[in-house]
Amino acid sequence: MTDNKKLASLIFVALFLLAVGLLTSISVMAGFHVLMIPAILLCLRGYSWKSFPKSGWALLGFSVVLVLSVVVKVLKTLLLTLLISATIATLSGLIGHFTGYNPLRMAEVQTARNGGLFGMLITYAHSIAWLNVFLIVMCADYEKFKGLITKKWLYFFTSVSLVGLFTTYTRGAWIAFLAGCLLINKKFTALLVALCVVGVLALSIHDSGFWEKHILRRGSNSERWGCILGAVKAFQEKPVLGYGYLNFEPYSKEIKSKYHLPEASFSGHAHNDFAEILATSGALGALFFLMWLGLWIKEILHRGGLTSQMLIPFVAAFLVSGLTHVSLNDGENAFFLMIIYALSGVL
Repeated sequence: MTDNKKLASLIFVALFLLAVGLLTSISVMAGFHVLMIPAILLCLRGYSWKSFPKSGWALLGFSVVLVLSVVVKVLKTLLLTLLISATIATLSGLIGHFTGYNPLRMAEVQTARNGGLFGMLITYAHSIAWLNVFLIVMCADYEKFKGLITKKWLYFFTSVSLVGLFTTYTRGAWIAFLAGCLLINKKFTALLVALCVVGVLALSIHDSGFWEKHILRRGSNSERWGCILGAVKAFQEKPVLGYGYLNFEPYSKEIKSKYHLPEASFSGHAHNDFAEILATSGALGALFFLMWLGLWIKEILHRGGLTSQMLIPFVAAFLVSGLTHVSLNDGENAFFLMIIYALSGVL
């Protein structure tokens, strides 16, 4: 059967379902839509848009407006849902951090750092850092977002999120957030750095062990450096495809012991996105990862306007996070990243 006959048969079946369901069943008519989509795509090959009727353009424009009218409302709902849930998670983590009891988990918690609702400290710290970058963009240019949220609620959500981020005492997340802010407003970033320094000094005075425990953290530094060196050795052993996705951590002790690297008894991922990719997917994985990043940044810059204003600081925060954290191995962080990437292509 020729392609034209296949296309004609597809359209006939679709129209048949339409005839059956037009006055009887919405479900049957759904079959018409499903079949017509590939038929329309096939018809578009070699189609001369000059012959497309003006009424068709008007109808297409009307359809786009209908979609946008819903998208705007949905975005507002989704934004508020995200901010409310993030605030609840932050407040429950703060209560657990300062009192030792998390009211939402209804359980006692022993933590010297705010880990959010479920206590997944590093995951929460980097996620809240990325969210704060978006909130700072909205605060810095509120007029463009006033249709989505009132100023007082935006400031409230931002304040809670900033406190939540600070009390994670996660240095990598702090630096990632400040890197993103640096591309939003340099003066505001300087103010945030000053406030962070004041906060750290105040806590250092209150707790003499704070600086060593949360800022210097020499033991953690040594562990992370050992993991990065181990990832480099893993890449050198298997330079093309690496050890396989998520497979560096199971071999990390063995590799570090083999090459007499620091903290050989500590098992963990590379604590660095780039080193982890080299270790687990080799040069090919690293090549495609860098291509994806470069092309995504190029697309964002090409769109310009609000898209660039929102997303370039986020990408900067993500890249800096990747220097101390493996975001792509972390389900919550990876979902956050991929959702933002998907939205960046359609908004």
